[in-house]
Formats: sequence, structure tokens, C-alpha cells
Amino acid sequence: MKTLPFILLFELMVFSGLLFAQTDSTAYSFFIAGHTSGKFGENNAGLYPVFKEKFGYIQSRQEIKFGVLLGDMVSPHPTANDWDEVDADIDSLGLPVYFVAGNHDIQDRALFETRYGPTYYYFFYRKDLFIVLDPNLDSWNISGEQLAFLDSIVEHNAQLADN
Repeated sequence: MKTLPFILLFELMVFSGLLFAQTDSTAYSFFIAGHTSGKFGENNAGLYPVFKEKFGYIQSRQEIKFGVLLGDMVSPHPTANDWDEVDADIDSLGLPVYFVAGNHDIQDRALFETRYGPTYYYFFYRKDLFIVLDPNLDSWNISGEQLAFLDSIVEHNAQLADN
């Protein structure tokens, strides 16, 4: 099966009135991209060159505030050097980028977590809550400590978030 990287651009429209009780009425965008390691079995220097070609477009769009990479950022059996190359590419993009760990990324879970921290976490952008989970922990089930984390984050942050 041929797996190709993908990129989507989301614009979070912030409405006032009946739909959302937003305090900041400024719209913003973010991008998501998956399988940015490129073609299976191909070990690129950093992120997939076809994806990197989109950096100029992303940088030209003032409304894009951050990105999310949806796993498989590196080829199977990643080394510290592979991650150094990914980090250099992301640094050249000049935007915050959040990682969602894919199965290739956590083949050396200790290396990934040492560099980037826990594989499930949350963050706020403005008053919008984003929750990142790790499906690799329990065969695509959210359970145990991760489920407790999710419940806690929602319970303690739902009142603080507009979305």
C-alpha cells in the first residue's frame, strides 16, 4: 500500500453571538500534516521534501499561527540524527509545531519522550483547548492513565475554553 503525506489547512473561525461565546473575535488558522516522513522505506534528510516545498506558502499566510504533525514524521527505526533533521526543518518554518506520535516515531519511545516529552498532552491557543492523545499505548484504545488524563483535562479546563 502506498502512503503519501498530506497537509490540511484549518481556519478556526471565531464567531460571536449564538454559536460561540468568544472573547477574541479574530480568526486564525493552523495546518495539520501527516506522514511527513515521505514514502515508506525512503529515509529523507528531515521532513519529506514535497512537504517542505509548502513552507513558503505556510509562512506567507499571516493567519497561520501553528501546525500539528500527525505522526510518522520520521522513517522506521529513527535515530537521534533523524530527529535533529526534523527539528532543523521545523526551526526553518518559524512557527510552533506540535507533534502527535505515530508508530514509527515511537519505535524508540525513550528517545522520543526524552526529546519531546509525554506523547499525550494538551495546549491552549487563545481560548481554544487542543488535546493530543497517543493511540500507540493500548492498541488504539484510550484507557488507563491516558483516559484519566483526558477526563481530568476536560473536567478542569472545559470552563476555561471556548472551543
